[in-house]
This record gives sequence, structure tokens and C-alpha cells, in this order.
Amino acid sequence: FPYIDNDEIQVLLSVTKEDAKEFNDSDLMCILTYVNESCVNCIVINGDDPLDDDSKENVCDILRAVRALADDFNKQIKLCTNYPFAIINYTDDKDISEILQYINILVADNAVYKKINNTFTLINN
Repeated sequence: FPYIDNDEIQVLLSVTKEDAKEFNDSDLMCILTYVNESCVNCIVINGDDPLDDDSKENVCDILRAVRALADDFNKQIKLCTNYPFAIINYTDDKDISEILQYINILVADNAVYKKINNTFTLINN
């Protein structure tokens, strides 16, 4: 889980089919332990694609649980996807819509968007 990128300590959650294992309560407790550390700046969700049909429900469940159970949660949540922003932002999929509520930074098709006033704004293209 702990991962260092640009001197920033992150909790990295990878959704990768080859390395797949059943997510359980002890995994959640491990994530929460790291997220509650003051030195951790961000949660990053990446892998094959966290918004694919076989991943999005689990990603949504994890984010919902972390937001609800973490101590005074104020960390950035970054999600990396291969889908273009236009498809993600205008979907009526309930899981994706809920995921977008939880995350602060979205890397969609290699473009970086940051949530400002509850709206994703392109910051890097």
C-alpha cells in the first residue's frame, strides 16, 4: 500500500486482473491504518481500469468505506482511467457517479482534472 511518488507518500490501490485477490475486511483495515497516518498525502486508484464494469462497484465500495471509517478524512483521492473525460463526466452509471463524488483528482486518458467547487477542471493536457 504505501507508495512514494514525487516525495509524496500515497496509498496505492491497483485494480489489475492478473494480481486480483478477494478484497476483505483485513484489507480494508490495512488501508485505513495507512490512510490515518499523517504522513500519507493521497490515495491513488489505478490498474487495468478502475471504471471497467468488473471493477467499478468494488472501487465504489472501497471508497465509500474509507471515507466513512477513516479518522477525520481530508486526503486527496486520485483515480487513473483510460476512459475520456467526456464519457465519464456525463454518464448515468450510479457507481461511476458516486466514485466521482469521492475523488479529487481524475486522470482520464492522460489528461489531469482537479475538482474545484465540485466541478472537474482540466489542469494538465
